Amino acid sequence: MKFKIGDRIRGISDDYCYTDKNMYLGEVTDASKDSIIIKILKHKDSTRVGREYLAEYPNGKFEIVELTKSELQSKIDKLENINKKLYSKTISNRDKIAHLKREIMSLKEENKQILDNAEKRYLENVIRPFKDRVISVIKENDFGEDYIKIDLNNGDTASLPNFVKGTMYKGMKKEKKYTLKELGLFEGDK
Repeated sequence: MKFKIGDRIRGISDDYCYTDKNMYLGEVTDASKDSIIIKILKHKDSTRVGREYLAEYPNGKFEIVELTKSELQSKIDKLENINKKLYSKTISNRDKIAHLKREIMSLKEENKQILDNAEKRYLENVIRPFKDRVISVIKENDFGEDYIKIDLNNGDTASLPNFVKGTMYKGMKKEKKYTLKELGLFEGDK
């Protein structure tokens, strides 16, 4: 499999020290013919989060994390089958249903869109002229109002107008740095 910049991956082998099975989520920040650089986003050892590591000959050692709707349904079906095997007849159906609902909500939360369509359109139109220079998009708070800050690769920042706290960009966490891909921006562009 050829990995490209922006791919969200997880480790499926123990061939590397830190980008192994303990890396639950990483993002490819650079890719060449025989190697990739991975920024760790989620790891069993939280001190590894945010660090970047080189992985040479990565094929077969990582898998893409993003799930399609059919993959999500397949994962839900597998969970239901596992739960059927795990639960004995002594556990009530109500407990089984509650557990399944928690698992399904957890899966849906992983694939939940951060921005609604109107927010995506607005940010795409604002960012389009300099989208190749964007490092991250952040929701900040200033004197009780929120605003969107855009960090660029030359050290510059762009701040959008303030808005009433809690009225827009509700899916974004305060002060978390998002990539354009994480926000689902420019998915239709090539």
